[in-house]
Amino acid sequence: METKTFYTQLSLVTIFTVLSLLGMHTFPQVAAYAPFSWICIGFFVVFSVLIYTLGKRTAVSEDRNAFSRLALGSIGGKMFLSVFLVMLYYQLAQPESKFFLLSFFIVYLVYTIFETYVLMRLSKEGNKT
Repeated sequence: METKTFYTQLSLVTIFTVLSLLGMHTFPQVAAYAPFSWICIGFFVVFSVLIYTLGKRTAVSEDRNAFSRLALGSIGGKMFLSVFLVMLYYQLAQPESKFFLLSFFIVYLVYTIFETYVLMRLSKEGNKT
């Protein structure tokens, strides 16, 4: 996957996610947690760029297991960092309801699907060489 293609697709996914969240934020229960939604998008965009960069390197690595380790490590790392992000927000902002989790899970789902797609594409390209 070319870098330009990755960033174009990441931009489209981000626009889709932002528009979805803007729609959700029309509901008062969710609107109060809009800043957390934007933090989540920022976190997952940065994480996606990191995984793409590392995946591009490891897909063509001589170590045939490097890409598999990256894929598994990204799953565990993203889960750990996501739990940390949610707990940190919960401790600092002390939200009145659990509705802040709704936008988090939507963002998590969208970027997890995108990350899986990117890693599958990189894996196929790495297997060609």
